[in-house]
Amino acid sequence: LHSHSKAILRPPLRRPLIAHRSAFSPIPSNPLIHTTPTANMTEISSLVASQDNDDHHCLICYNELDFKTLLPCNHNSFCPVCVLRMRHLHNDKKCPICKQEHEQVICEETSKQEHESFSEYPIWGNELGEEYIYRETVGMFFRTEYYHREIQPLLSYPCMYCKEFDGVTAAAADGKKTAQRLLQDHLRTKHRLQLCQLCVDHQRDFVSQLPLFTPTQIQVHLKQGDK
Repeated sequence: LHSHSKAILRPPLRRPLIAHRSAFSPIPSNPLIHTTPTANMTEISSLVASQDNDDHHCLICYNELDFKTLLPCNHNSFCPVCVLRMRHLHNDKKCPICKQEHEQVICEETSKQEHESFSEYPIWGNELGEEYIYRETVGMFFRTEYYHREIQPLLSYPCMYCKEFDGVTAAAADGKKTAQRLLQDHLRTKHRLQLCQLCVDHQRDFVSQLPLFTPTQIQVHLKQGDK
């Protein structure tokens, strides 16, 4: 008797759901931290040391430090936006280098920096003078002009498409719905666009910096993540 082999039918492999990226925005290429697979620990240590001594670029995003964050531990090579992401989105008040936790930090314009270290600034409770604004929820002092120009827009809920809607203003007038909900409603009804609710809920980035999707694009995004 000859046995006839039968083909085994297998269900098609499903494409796994790709995990969302970190809450941090894409980090520009930094030539100082690229290492080859054969790099030894001495080479890696020297690269890290060279980064530690770089006072001109943020060690997280590698943007130029026109504004820097002064920490009590004196590890000051971080821009205010990266530190704000850590403290606002992740409730992380630790120094990225030494891991000391700091209740307060100062975001200073490099060209106007009056003191070399955090400890030299005359802080009285939540006050640092009329040139600064204190954001208590994150424990950060900002230069007033810089706060209104760069930080406040990051923390708001504007329409990224038409620039004519602001969720915070709308929420104050509505009195019931949150700024986030009103922004989602505006995007859906006025522009047929939407934010990824997973990205919003898991605080991938500031809502003002998240991408917008059409109904078709959001389905692809939810299944495949970012490519």
